[in-house]
Amino acid sequence: MAIDAEFMQGDLTVTRFADYKNAVLRVYPQMAKCNPDIFIITHEPSTMAYRMNLKISPLEWQQFVIDGNKVVKTAAPATKVGVGFLYYEMPTFLQCLDLPLDYLTLDIYDATHFDIYTQMVQLVQQHGKKVYIEETWGCLYPGQIMADSTILTGEPAYQQANQLWFKALDMFAKAYNLTAISPFWSFTFFLMFNQVRTSSAFHTLTKSRVRSTTASGLRRSRLTNRQSAENNICSHISYFYHRFSVKIIIIFITAFVVSRTAIF
Repeated sequence: MAIDAEFMQGDLTVTRFADYKNAVLRVYPQMAKCNPDIFIITHEPSTMAYRMNLKISPLEWQQFVIDGNKVVKTAAPATKVGVGFLYYEMPTFLQCLDLPLDYLTLDIYDATHFDIYTQMVQLVQQHGKKVYIEETWGCLYPGQIMADSTILTGEPAYQQANQLWFKALDMFAKAYNLTAISPFWSFTFFLMFNQVRTSSAFHTLTKSRVRSTTASGLRRSRLTNRQSAENNICSHISYFYHRFSVKIIIIFITAFVVSRTAIF
């Protein structure tokens, strides 16, 4: 079991970072007493700061992780501890590399920044820590907000895109020895079965939200119809998937040649 702590708007009145820090550091020991396998002290620090409507420096996050690590380890010495990041959180990521953590995790929601994610993985492993993907799903439109994806990922029409996305991530994880992939919004798996969607009590509500969100996504993408939106994302992920397939093949061939050369 892994606990992934985060701040949600409405959970707590926060006017300064100390308000949040003081509150959660009192709660973390109680959470840790259930002895989770992994306790992620915080993840997506920029998202947390946005929800708090605060500017929080990388050094402030570093100190929070240090303090959080201490209280969790005191309550549950066997629990592994970590912190998670998006690709654009590199300054805070670098501040946490040398901390006594077991994991640094990644949240991956697009196919255009794997050069940065690869660099992050390599840096973590060079510092003797493990990496896994703690959150992932494919965005359905360029620049689309995440709230829309939580609805649209349940549409059966997007199964192909989702399948390609997870195949690509599986290859990425295997190539760089990541320990796990944790799909986010996994409740949407159940929405992909038509019999569940049509018999569900909230089917009508979900369907209306899908329609309105699809229309909104199309406007933001400047696409003319839903089919072109589906084709766009499938082509985008398919390109990434096949490009990464070629990369993996090259890695394996290079490794084989090097090993053969070493033998002879």
